[in-house]
Amino acid sequence: MPQIFAFTAGNPEAWQLLVDSIENQIDEQKVFGSFASAHREDLERIRADGNGFYAWGAVAGVRNIPNWEVMRRGDYVLCVYDNIYHYVARVLAKYENERFARRVWGEDEDGKTWKYMYFLTEPLEIHRHVSELADYLYAKYRGFTRISDQKLDEIAAAYGITDAFIRDVLDYQGEGSQLS
Repeated sequence: MPQIFAFTAGNPEAWQLLVDSIENQIDEQKVFGSFASAHREDLERIRADGNGFYAWGAVAGVRNIPNWEVMRRGDYVLCVYDNIYHYVARVLAKYENERFARRVWGEDEDGKTWKYMYFLTEPLEIHRHVSELADYLYAKYRGFTRISDQKLDEIAAAYGITDAFIRDVLDYQGEGSQLS
């Protein structure tokens, strides 16, 4: 069963990063130039499956790395800020790639970059208030979050599968909606 992750973008700097890699496709030269040639075939598949290159990432952190490590192709990712779910997409692949992160997002005030990155299907706008879905997801978020197994079990009990919840509640019919 697909998992659900959420990331926050709660300040003007993060909003610009959203514009650069969620609202708009990432320039393919930045992508191909940031990976070894051995990844070319995988990147071509990601571009095709995602309708372009879209990505997000996380800096090293106590919760971020374990969350990123359990993320798999086909999992769902929600973008949250101002207590609203703004986007939903599916994970296509993940890489630890500092070069890519620096080219796309730069670095934070501490010199860190979002090297625990993941490629996504083309994100779809959803605009649902966090409180509307708090019974199944969380009432608030801080950073990069994995929705707990308990919450996923509650979703499964009510909707059968995560895919049905995302499709019915968030009206997600986007590219990659049939990923496995």
